[in-house]
Amino acid sequence: MNMNARVHLMISGQVQGVFFRTNTRHTANELGLKGWVRNLP
Repeated sequence: MNMNARVHLMISGQVQGVFFRTNTRHTANELGLKGWVRNLP
């Protein structure tokens, strides 16, 4: 059985200067997740 899912998240608020992207990548790796993160203007 295929257990793939797609999720689109948008996080807002104070994410600069708190290592948000680094922590997100680390947690995703621990959970076996794949994806990408980008900053919006």
